[in-house]
Amino acid sequence: MSTLNTKDFGKQSTKSDESHQNASANLFLNKIENRNTADIFGIDLSKAIVNKPIDTLLPYSNVEAGHSEQPFKVRDDEEMEALVADIKENGIHTPLQINKKDNLFMILSGHRRAYAAKKAGLIEVPCIINEYDDITAANVVVGSNLLNREKILPSERVQAYKLKIDVLKQQGRRTDLTFAQIEQKLNKHNSYEIVAEEEGVSRAQIQRYISLISLTPELLEMVDNDDIPVTAGVNISSLSEPAQKRIADVLRESGKGMTIDTSQRIKNLDDFSKNNIRDVINPRLPKRPKAEKAGTPVVTNPVDNTKRIVSIPFSLIAHKFSPTVTDEVIIEKILQLLDLDWVNEL
Repeated sequence: MSTLNTKDFGKQSTKSDESHQNASANLFLNKIENRNTADIFGIDLSKAIVNKPIDTLLPYSNVEAGHSEQPFKVRDDEEMEALVADIKENGIHTPLQINKKDNLFMILSGHRRAYAAKKAGLIEVPCIINEYDDITAANVVVGSNLLNREKILPSERVQAYKLKIDVLKQQGRRTDLTFAQIEQKLNKHNSYEIVAEEEGVSRAQIQRYISLISLTPELLEMVDNDDIPVTAGVNISSLSEPAQKRIADVLRESGKGMTIDTSQRIKNLDDFSKNNIRDVINPRLPKRPKAEKAGTPVVTNPVDNTKRIVSIPFSLIAHKFSPTVTDEVIIEKILQLLDLDWVNEL
């Protein structure tokens, strides 16, 4: 294991020249100063940057708190390939944040960098090693990823919030350690309120995201893919697993997503049969009586169409219009659709 000072940062890349090494060091230090992230990442600039073999680093986990893996996914996508190419050419710009506990070295920040470095053929990666308590370690994992990742999936945010809540609850149950500040917080607030305060969001928002944990994996994936809005996912998260599986089946069969309004109407169903769910997601028009012959009118005694009144149950088209739209606008839209060239005379 080799040690580097911050002024020598970047020398782990065999392809980097001296100017790039200095630029990397300045980039790293400027990032810390300009974004004021030293406290968030737990970075102690007085500590040396250490090169450690990748194979000795473990992904974050806290099994005692019920988390066998870190909340944020490492995806082998185009962004990962770009990161691999950049590391091959320039090395790693920002050292990984590592927590040493029970002689194990666990990654807190830098799971993607570690994966990309291994793909790039690196043996060692630059690290800053600390020895944190469980709460601080969880805060570094969540804070660094929420701050630095451009896109956070709802499922990742859910697991991040839950990690912080579970670690706080775990700390509240421990008798072997005392953290005066945390104990004081736990006495005044519950874990949801503490996490909400730390993340700068409302307690209700934390609870809404946590409720998504109750979704089946397929529905949660649909939320991640924007086929189901987060609010819609929250609405159906309280339904039974069989009901959720039928909802997923109908959505998959129809190829449609779900709106917030649709989710609320499904939630209010008395019977969660597939047919009832289909009727909400993809309303069916009433069946027409069959004509005696193709092309002949069903009405045996034709009436004057100028005096004819046809009623359409609004429930069949309600999902297409906002509640604030007036009847006049709805009628105008229907007439405009009937005037389209592809609508043949019936």
